[in-house]
Amino acid sequence: MNRIVVAKRLLLIVTGGFLLGAVMTSCVPASQPVRTASAVTYADGAAYRTFTEPLPKVASAAMKAFDSMGIKVRGDERNDRWETIRGEAAYVQIQVQLEALSARSTRMQVVAREGMFSKDQATATEIILQTENALNGELALR
Repeated sequence: MNRIVVAKRLLLIVTGGFLLGAVMTSCVPASQPVRTASAVTYADGAAYRTFTEPLPKVASAAMKAFDSMGIKVRGDERNDRWETIRGEAAYVQIQVQLEALSARSTRMQVVAREGMFSKDQATATEIILQTENALNGELALR
């Protein structure tokens, strides 16, 4: 083989190695645990998530989430099918509605209001994520 063919092949191998390394490097964070809100949906400024846990367990986890976030509980109403927890943090009014869909699943709706018209989806999402953490036992470790 002449030198030009060998040089082209070597360049192709080296370039392929760099490309493969770049692709694999960008995949490493994807394998790490990442907090996402992929299971959270939004409608009319409210954040929703359904948990495969009974209502009392989700309600307890939501209270732990309020506590871990420094949200003051301002009210709690319940019956056998639903529970509403109201809270306040600084100037944000928070309402969590839990509805038993079955004996083993609960839908959570969170609305965080700033004033009359503005809704804070970031805070609503964080309450859902912290509730999930509490259900997974992570808040108990703090």
